[in-house]
Amino acid sequence: MIAPVDVFGAAGTEGAAVSKLAPGSLVALVRTERGWVLIAKDGKSLGYVAEGSLAPIQ
Repeated sequence: MIAPVDVFGAAGTEGAAVSKLAPGSLVALVRTERGWVLIAKDGKSLGYVAEGSLAPIQ
């Protein structure tokens, strides 16, 4: 994450955010869907974030 980001239960912003991640949070990318990425942490799916809110690990 490059800034605080809302995590949604489905790809898109139509629904309410289910959680928020802090900058620097490390997550795994599960799949990409229409500009949204399903993310997971510790093997558990967290939800979707906008693709542009992610940054690769250096």
